[in-house]
Amino acid sequence: MPDWWFKYAYYVYEMVYLRIT
Repeated sequence: MPDWWFKYAYYVYEMVYLRIT
């Protein structure tokens, strides 16, 4: 697996986490 998708997925996850908090 490439490394960029993990960073992108983590970025999206963080944005969603900040939205629900």
